[in-house]
Amino acid sequence: MITKNKTWFYLTPIIDYLYGKELSRKIGQYILKVGIGDSCLGDTYFKHHIFILIKNSYCLEWIREQDYYEYDYSITDLSSDEVVNYVVIIKLPETYATVIQMFTEGKFSKMFTHSEVEDIYKTSNQDVKDVLLLNIQGQSENFKKKLMKEFNIRRDEPEITWFPEKIEELDFINKKEEFVN
Repeated sequence: MITKNKTWFYLTPIIDYLYGKELSRKIGQYILKVGIGDSCLGDTYFKHHIFILIKNSYCLEWIREQDYYEYDYSITDLSSDEVVNYVVIIKLPETYATVIQMFTEGKFSKMFTHSEVEDIYKTSNQDVKDVLLLNIQGQSENFKKKLMKEFNIRRDEPEITWFPEKIEELDFINKKEEFVN
């Protein structure tokens, strides 16, 4: 069963957008987790990449032939010395370096322009789009109104001093959750 972290919601749609849906169709049922790195490798070389942890070597040869393929390695069960999973590293174009940087800094609303969000996230859920579009004029105010309605908060209530004037981001990142290993 896949671990659906922030990388899954915010970055994997880029793969389908850039490279088509064939990879998703071929390995979708074998994906365990996606991430922006592996704590065992460090973060020196694979800076603009998406790491995909898969259950077995299904389609590995096919993936290795794709233009976006960068590298793969196996993960071994130390108790049995048996290969149990594989990590496939997918390269994103240099033009997405800022996207990855904004993602790792938790600045989701600065990752894309409005038109890019509409193109890349056509089939994503609306909550993901709302996070990405927060800085578009009026979105922050719309979100604030949505929260106030959902939690029955009136603007004139004096005890609501914690409610920020401007909401910077609608989500946060815990980098440890975004690593495949």
